[in-house]
Amino acid sequence: MIKVILVEPNGEINSVCSPSDDTLYVDGSTYGECVAHVVPFDTDTTNLHLWYWDGSEFKKDKPPYAGPWYTWSNNQWELDKVRLDDEIRARRDVKLSSTDFTQLADAVLPTNTTVADWQVYRQALRDLTLNIASVTNVDDVIWPTKP
Repeated sequence: MIKVILVEPNGEINSVCSPSDDTLYVDGSTYGECVAHVVPFDTDTTNLHLWYWDGSEFKKDKPPYAGPWYTWSNNQWELDKVRLDDEIRARRDVKLSSTDFTQLADAVLPTNTTVADWQVYRQALRDLTLNIASVTNVDDVIWPTKP
C-alpha cells in the first residue's frame, strides 16, 4: 500500500490519499493542477499543514499561515500587496458612501457636526490610500475618526 501526496504548482500540499489500487497514481505525474508524489504508506502525515514541496523534496518546516493577503510562493509566504490595497480601498469606499448624505444641502447631520467637519473626514478617507505603502495587514490601517 502507498500514500499519495498531491502538490499544487506553488508547492503547497493539496491533499493526501491512500488509493485502493497502488497503480492509480504515478509518482511525478500531473492530476488536474496537482503533481502526485508517492510516499510509503507508513509515512506520518499528521502535520501535513507544515509540509511543502520545494521542487525536489518535502520540507516539514512551513511557516504558519501569514494571513488572507499572503500567498505561498517561492517556498515562503509573500504579501499580495495589490489584493491588500484593493481590500483597503473597498473598506474605505464603504465608509465614504455611508457618509454621502452629509454633503446634501438638506441633510440632517448628527448632533454637533457641520458639513465642513464631514468634508474634512471624507477627504481624509480619500487621502488614506496615499499612506498605505508600508501596511501589511488591513488591521494596521489607521482610519480617520468620524466627526
